[in-house]
Order: sequence, then structure tokens, then C-alpha cells
Amino acid sequence: MYWFTIAPWGHCQVDTNTSGKHGFGLPKLFKISSRDGSFAGIYTLRFKNRVNAGMQAPERSNSDLIRVAIAQFCAWPGNHAHDFEEELDTSLPPYQGEVTNRHGRVLSETSLLPRERNRPHA
Repeated sequence: MYWFTIAPWGHCQVDTNTSGKHGFGLPKLFKISSRDGSFAGIYTLRFKNRVNAGMQAPERSNSDLIRVAIAQFCAWPGNHAHDFEEELDTSLPPYQGEVTNRHGRVLSETSLLPRERNRPHA
């Protein structure tokens, strides 16, 4: 679960359904909803890893995919009062604003795991 704030929608929440050991596989679904009731719908994005399907696309990190989902939500002109579902557009640039986890820690742009965020880069 991750949180971000954006005008005019206020405080928003991103829930991810993941696969893999300990839930750290690539997210398959992103569900974005309001945390403060500013809109009623749930915006759901599906992700399919096209790298494994033999397509020529670079693999993206989990944190990057979460930021792309937020960017796509922010650009969506649809009716936020109703549920909506579509495919994640991985060609979009990631959301650059602050995203925090349920413990209030800022989501790194490179990793969801604290040990990866603290590892010195060579």
C-alpha cells in the first residue's frame, strides 16, 4: 500500500496485487482510490510483463511501475466517480512526486526494499 497526494484529488492510495516470493514479484494489478473521499471510483491498471513474453521492452522495477501507474492515473481525464480498468502504459514517464509506504517512508525510485535503497551504488 502506497500513498500520494495530487490536486485536485487529494490523498490517494495505491494497492498492489503482486506475485512472487514474499509478494515482491512484479505487480500485476494497481488499484488507485481516494483516502479522503474526494472521489468514489477505483482506477485499476493491469500489468503484463512483456519482457518475459519475448517482446523488446526493458524490464522496469516495482517502484518504477508504481510511479508509472500513478502518472497514468494523474493524466486520466475520465470520470473519477466510477470504477475504471485498463492496461498499464509502460511508455509513460514515472510520477515524480512523493510516494510513501504505509510506514510513512518515501518510496525510492529504484527499489521497494530498504537494503537496496541503502546499498552504495558503484
